Amino acid sequence: MLTIKNASVFDPEKGAFRENRTVTIDQGRIVAVGPAEENPSRNGAASIDGTGRFLIPGLIDAHVHLTHHLYEAGMTALDIFPNFLRYGVTSVRSTGDSVVAQILLKRIADEDDRQGCGDPIGEAE
Repeated sequence: MLTIKNASVFDPEKGAFRENRTVTIDQGRIVAVGPAEENPSRNGAASIDGTGRFLIPGLIDAHVHLTHHLYEAGMTALDIFPNFLRYGVTSVRSTGDSVVAQILLKRIADEDDRQGCGDPIGEAE
């Protein structure tokens, strides 16, 4: 379990940020979001201080050319996928690639979940 405390959280229904929120994540799913004073850290949960930081939904890059550029640059999916995650992109749509290449990239991403991405807002306490 992970708790991110005191962050500004984007509220897509209001189209605005809500300040001083605490977000609790359990097994990869958000289980609670609320004002920091009403949503304290849970016992045993690792926590990250989100003060001065912003939480937004994962971004989608809907126009990338993964296999063409990777091949030309001599890179692999393991080299490039962590960069998307570092910048908040959690989904990509690779345009113009063969279906076989896209299936292989998906397998690599699924098998190597978050390798090398690090934590963009700091280490959990």
